[in-house]
Order: sequence, then structure tokens, then C-alpha cells
Amino acid sequence: MDSEVMQIDRPISEEEILLVRRPNAKRYIARVDSEGKIVVTIPRRGSRKGAFAFAQEHLAWLREQQRLALQNNSKTLRSGDWIWFRGERVELQVSKDWGRPVLNFDEYTLFIADEKTNLAIPLAKKMRSLAKLELPETVARYAAQFGLEYKGVSIRDQKTRWGSCSSTGRISLNWRLVMAPPAVSDYIVIHELMHLRQMNHSHLFWKLVREACPHYQAHERWLSEHQSELSWG
Repeated sequence: MDSEVMQIDRPISEEEILLVRRPNAKRYIARVDSEGKIVVTIPRRGSRKGAFAFAQEHLAWLREQQRLALQNNSKTLRSGDWIWFRGERVELQVSKDWGRPVLNFDEYTLFIADEKTNLAIPLAKKMRSLAKLELPETVARYAAQFGLEYKGVSIRDQKTRWGSCSSTGRISLNWRLVMAPPAVSDYIVIHELMHLRQMNHSHLFWKLVREACPHYQAHERWLSEHQSELSWG
């Protein structure tokens, strides 16, 4: 979400809502948690369908609360700061294009509201869009290489996890992986795909990981060493 250009009327998807059933609740209640997740409480006689409808009725308010949560959680980034992108340190530069302020980083140019904008906000939106384009392709490529079948890919905004694999075979990945070196990002994809064979972190699981990605420990170290630098947004 980008506080400057967020689509206020964008429908709520299943991936961004958490449904909580409380038998003692008398009505539906919707809120946004500190990480921007929409949480809807379902009363005793309520339903999932009713919860989604309730959230949709309050869409404008929920989107505004998400925008505020994102602003509060975002590290402030300004022109001249450096960030990680695809494993390289790149400088953020703000300039003018026909009088309009633009943010330049790596090969990308993003229009921004004004020169005082917290650049973490448009940057996070752009990187999430890149992650949604690129990471599912990476999953498909490695799944084909290892002869594995999965149910789909979700791109999530998680502060402490790089990825996960559900018991149904759905792979979830952190959008911040686009900031890591491609080999490191690929390792996380391989790691989660190996859970399709072993839904645990047993000795057998790590044996599968080591065979599929011999240098996985180096990739783990990179993420551990740089996690604080990737946690903005």
C-alpha cells in the first residue's frame, strides 16, 4: 500500500484479511492491526461471507487505517539514503521531471507526491509489485526443476519470516526478498518447496535442502546479517 496513491476502493482480498470467530461477540467488528492486516471478528451466528461483506461495507475506513498503519511502521527514507536492492546497495535520488518530483533508484523512476515524502512508502509499493511479478515465476521454475507440485503463491508483508509452506501446498513469500541477492531469494524459494516433501525441519528436511542448494548456509548468514537493513517498509 502507498499512502500517496493507494487505491481506496480496491476490494479486500482473502490474503489481507484475518477472520476471528468469537462466540461471545454480538456483532461483526473490523479493525486494522499494527502491521496493516485487516482483522474481522465474526459473532456466534455470523459467517465468513458475512464478515467479508461487512469489511467491504467499511472499505474506505479500513483502507485509511491501513495507510496510517503503514506510515507509522515505515522507516523514514530520504534522497541520498542507500538501500539494498537485488543484493546491491543503491542510492535513492529525488529529482524533477517536467516540474514533478520523481524518485530514482537502480533502473526505476517513480513519481512521488512531493520532495518531502517518506520514500519508504512508494518504494515498498514498487517492491511489492515486483515481488508479485517475479517470485511466483521463481517458484514455478524450481518446482518444475525438482518435480514438485504446489497450490499457489502468496506474497506477504511479514516482519520476521522470509517464507512458509502450508499443509495444503501453498507457498508464501516475503516481498522483501527482492532486496536480497537473487541466489539468496532463490534459496528461500527452494527451502519452502522442500517442505512439500518434508513438512518439518528434521535432519531429512535439511538433507533435502543441502542437496538442492549446497550453499544454503551462506544464504542464511546473509539474511541474518542484513535483516535489520531489510526491515523498513
